[in-house]
Amino acid sequence: KKYEDSIVPITIDPITNQYQIVVPEWVINEFDWYEDTELVWHVDSIGIHIQEVPNEPNLSHLLSGKSPI
Repeated sequence: KKYEDSIVPITIDPITNQYQIVVPEWVINEFDWYEDTELVWHVDSIGIHIQEVPNEPNLSHLLSGKSPI
């Protein structure tokens, strides 16, 4: 499926001074995410890839990038 591109600004929360990026609503709906969904950021030389944290404990090695053995 081809997804549409979205341009969103990086903002700074005036209270916490933390950087923020708003996830477009169509992305939230497409991946069936909701408030408190945990996401993991994979950063490499190509860019940033964001995915939902797996709920199953035997998949935790995917988050670290390490082999489970």
